[in-house]
Amino acid sequence: MHKHLTAMIGILLVAVIFSGAFAEQVTLTSQSAPEGWTPASGNLDETFNDSIYYHNFTNRFYYYSDAADFYSGVRFTAPANFTLQAFRFLVSRGGEFDATTVQVYSNDGGQPDELLLTILDNEAPNSITLLDDWDTPPAWIECLIDEDDYIDFEIGEDFWIVVGPVPGETNTDWSTVIDDDGAVPGDRSKTGFNDSPTNLGSTVPYDYIFHALGAYDGTFVDLVGMTCYNDIQQFQLDANTPVTFTGRFRNAGTTASEAGTVTFAVADENGDEVFSTTADLPSVAALNADTVLVTATETWTPTTTGRYIVTATAAGGEENDTENNTAYLLQQVVALGDWYVYDDGDFNVNINMSATDGYGTRFYPTSYPAQIDSATWYFGSDTEDITLVVWIIADNQYATVWELTTDVVEGWNAFEITSEDYPEGIGINDGSFVLGMYGDGSYSVDSEPPVAASNYDMPNVGMSYDGSSLYLSESGNGGMRAMISRGVAPELQFPETTVSFFGVEPGSVGEAKFLIINNGTGIGRVDSVRISPTISDVVSVDESFPFAVEADSLPHEMTFLWAPTAAGNLSGGALLYHNDPNAQNPITVMISGTNDVLEISAAVPESYFMDQNYPNPFNPTTSVRFGLKEAGHVRLTVYNVMGQEVMRVVDQQLSTGVHEAVFDASRLASGIYYYSIEVNNFTDMKKMTLVK
Repeated sequence: MHKHLTAMIGILLVAVIFSGAFAEQVTLTSQSAPEGWTPASGNLDETFNDSIYYHNFTNRFYYYSDAADFYSGVRFTAPANFTLQAFRFLVSRGGEFDATTVQVYSNDGGQPDELLLTILDNEAPNSITLLDDWDTPPAWIECLIDEDDYIDFEIGEDFWIVVGPVPGETNTDWSTVIDDDGAVPGDRSKTGFNDSPTNLGSTVPYDYIFHALGAYDGTFVDLVGMTCYNDIQQFQLDANTPVTFTGRFRNAGTTASEAGTVTFAVADENGDEVFSTTADLPSVAALNADTVLVTATETWTPTTTGRYIVTATAAGGEENDTENNTAYLLQQVVALGDWYVYDDGDFNVNINMSATDGYGTRFYPTSYPAQIDSATWYFGSDTEDITLVVWIIADNQYATVWELTTDVVEGWNAFEITSEDYPEGIGINDGSFVLGMYGDGSYSVDSEPPVAASNYDMPNVGMSYDGSSLYLSESGNGGMRAMISRGVAPELQFPETTVSFFGVEPGSVGEAKFLIINNGTGIGRVDSVRISPTISDVVSVDESFPFAVEADSLPHEMTFLWAPTAAGNLSGGALLYHNDPNAQNPITVMISGTNDVLEISAAVPESYFMDQNYPNPFNPTTSVRFGLKEAGHVRLTVYNVMGQEVMRVVDQQLSTGVHEAVFDASRLASGIYYYSIEVNNFTDMKKMTLVK
């Protein structure tokens, strides 16, 4: 390649989109283009006959609404011998166009590498459009390259164009724009929040609106295999599971392709073909203007465990290099106790992590209940104090269930996934989990096809970690493998009672116990509790999530806390998420309470006492009167016939005198219950009967 000059620039705002199971790192905002506005979709200026871009822009665009000072980059591939003469990108939001830097880099392992040309050097371009308000159309920012600085790229050669830092953040700053319509060519659009244009750590699963403008060497067809996926959306399969494959294709050439064929083939680990079928491919429009889906006419049913490579290869009248005509898919057929893998063991990229950087690989068991027995991590060098972690994905949140800080050696490092709470391994009854790591070290990646982490038509696989949240990454197949066996389901029993607080004074904190019993043989897990917004400002849970509920053990006491700020009654509920596949999930827990215990008399009784409840039998409420010879902290507790606490009626400091508390058993089953009082050194217990 060698240099020349001239360029025009068009930038499409792109955003990092995070997996729905995980917290968002930045917010993405949508804006409709004004009526009648049509963005240029081919040549912005007749001086430049050809362009390379990857979006299929229509009438809506997106931008970061709370991110600032980030870099936006797109990796371009020359579909034929190509001369870069100009660049343009699309911007949105109000304000003048502040100075920025636009640079061209070579490509190395999916990242910008050697600086080839600086188009803008911390300056504004020579074509500027002011963005005054939301009714103003988005603006093309155009950058011309001097003819002496033109760059020639050979067919198939990759190069990056990076813009930044983008001011962003508020509605008064401009921002680059993204498009989520039509074709999305894998991991071409990336974003960096690290003050470095050559370290774009976050893959954007949409397209920045960037145009590399120039001239091709003639007209041509260039079919590109984008993704191959199956109809059940699984990378790992049980034997005898039939699947049907679909290929996604586009045409990066300058003229439409001929009608042709797509050949689907499956090869085993030895490279031997075990399945093949052909389907018709229609003509594909040029300049990435269309995305064509082709589905195989026959299904494949695997019978033998192992790792398979699926290919979908397009043929449609191409004369140029057809190397990128193939889309790939990893399929692994597994049995109980097998390792789940995405890589082939040949790691060709090492990424150096900083202290707070991390990466992860997401796994989806083929059947439930499942158990994570062991895991292995591959490192490019010996490293000290790396933190290895297992995150369970539940309730659209991730929770840490296993963590180990340790030294690792170059190559594979294997660990049993056990802990004090999970001595036999981590159980999972639905959803997925992530093997991850973070800290200073060398993270190893297999970036050769099939890259499961870049297949946006399949479930998310590649993850990144920024020290506080997980988000989508498409850097490649990480060096992480999990051994999964058939787990044993728990049998969780939740009390059919209201979590009731009585006599909690404003300014103090009351406690109420919620007992969870595991009658099964598998380890139960409570993932989270979501308290009703109407009471969440005063009610909380004194618990760290997730927590284990051991089989055949004492009930787990989950403590609810109520901190009333004023007198009055409490009424609301909570949703409790757990891992029992045979129980309602989430279950609803009702919560109620009152600030007052009725004082019947301030006269000091001669001794402590607790009367028989009245009425008895009762349905559903009954009253308990008790007397205090001296002031003290009173606990009035109700138990079932098994001796398990079902409600704490009173738990507070009371003055001398005679008091009365009301017990509401509306959510209890009929039967015999016991109630006891504890105050100072006095205790008493009586029996009562609930009849419904």
